Amino acid sequence: FVTDHSCAAADTAFLDCAAVRRVERIENVFGRHVKAIHIVEPTVPRFGHDRQMKGLDDAERTYPFIDKDRECVLGASFGGYMANWILGHSNRFKCIVSHDGTFNTESAWGTTEELWFAEWEFKGPLYNNRELYRKWSPHLSALNFKTPTLVVHGQLDYRLDVSEGFQLFTTLQRLKVPSEMLYFPDEGHWVLKPQNSQLWYKTVNAWVDRWTKK
Repeated sequence: FVTDHSCAAADTAFLDCAAVRRVERIENVFGRHVKAIHIVEPTVPRFGHDRQMKGLDDAERTYPFIDKDRECVLGASFGGYMANWILGHSNRFKCIVSHDGTFNTESAWGTTEELWFAEWEFKGPLYNNRELYRKWSPHLSALNFKTPTLVVHGQLDYRLDVSEGFQLFTTLQRLKVPSEMLYFPDEGHWVLKPQNSQLWYKTVNAWVDRWTKK
């Protein structure tokens, strides 16, 4: 189950919202085949996870290759935010990978280099709409965190500051939720260097394999 802006790393469903487009086989850098469900861009309402869960329900009914007992969530950027939100609102998945996602909407507003996104999503600056920011902030559901989570973040990410990843990882560790962090001191919002990319795939695949083995 891969949310917005991510890469499939295991034999799981690939979801972004409720409308399924097509199923195809893709091959990752290790030559492993992955079945993926490609769907349309996110639609309103953008926040919450009801549409994603309904989309996955529909995919499970439609495609028999999906193993309902071995599903994971992987998300990056807005998908990382969605992974963090699902972490606090569902125990459906075996594990989560959260890459460069918002954990605390309040701190993210003050540390991003692109204020337009936050102020468009939350209808203005933090000091004018604090309650709306808080309504959709994953960090406020931390007491519900139970799913093993791999956190990935780059030091040079100015879209979503690395402190978002550290806040999430610290919270998971203090709650004693199984968790690891993959930290890139020389990457930004995307992992672009070849050796770092290889490490990303190895780490993500290993995390998913660890929690989905039969």
